[in-house]
Amino acid sequence: MNNNLDKAINKSNQNKFKCTYPGCQKEFTRKNRLTLHYNSAHLGEKKFYHCKYSGCGKFFEENGNLKVHERIHTGEITNKCHICYKTFSSIGNYKDHERRHNNIRVTEL
Repeated sequence: MNNNLDKAINKSNQNKFKCTYPGCQKEFTRKNRLTLHYNSAHLGEKKFYHCKYSGCGKFFEENGNLKVHERIHTGEITNKCHICYKTFSSIGNYKDHERRHNNIRVTEL
């Protein structure tokens, strides 16, 4: 990480990462999201991760999103509900599903 980016990262008490680029008001809950924002919005740099499967052509700014996407091609299942045994390829979808079993709204978290 470069010194300018290190200076741009300011973690507040609310576990938010604030961009301190002059005039920018953006906040992020994850440092890597701030890094992506800073590099693309303020430095004009973007890195894309491309799907390796023939004919797909999809690409993503985050490698983790590519990995979740590639599970469509492989059929890999990484999360299974212990109540109804439904399967999910992403942890986010699994956690949303789990909350429904527990009647917890996302806004309550």
